[in-house]
Parts: sequence; C-alpha cells; structure tokens
Amino acid sequence: MDMLTRAMVISGLFLGWTIGSHYKGSTMGMVYGSGIIKSPTSTTIPIALLAFLGAIVESRNGVASVGTGINREEDMTLPRVRLAIEKEAG
Repeated sequence: MDMLTRAMVISGLFLGWTIGSHYKGSTMGMVYGSGIIKSPTSTTIPIALLAFLGAIVESRNGVASVGTGINREEDMTLPRVRLAIEKEAG
C-alpha cells in the first residue's frame, strides 16, 4: 500500500470516528437519557462503525457533486490559476 492510499484510509477512519463520536449525542442521547442503554461507551463503537460504513457506501454521491459547476474549464488555464493564487496570497 503506497503512502497516499495509507493516508486516505487513515483520514477516512478518523472521519468515521469523529462523525460517530460527535453525533453520538444527537443520535443516542434520548436512548441513553431515558435509561434504555446504561453505558454511554456501549454506543460509541456501533455509531462510529455505522458512520464509517455510511461514509463508505454513500460518499460517492457527495464526491460526484462536490465542485461541479463552480469553475468553468476554460477558466482553469495556468495564467488564470496563478493569478488567483497570487491574489489570494496577498
């Protein structure tokens, strides 16, 4: 496995973990608050796994739409890109 693939897998795992941990409160808060589930840590692993699985299965929809229609192809010439970078840099 090359370095880029390894970095992408690690960042995907981290993304799944953060989504699972940050949104666990909104997804499992009522269940824990009502006492149906006694341990808050027992929900962390299933939510993280399901969030990661959802990212694997459904991320193609987001990837397909990100950036479409923002830049026209004829605007992406080297001089125009360089000008945009220099303008943003200061």
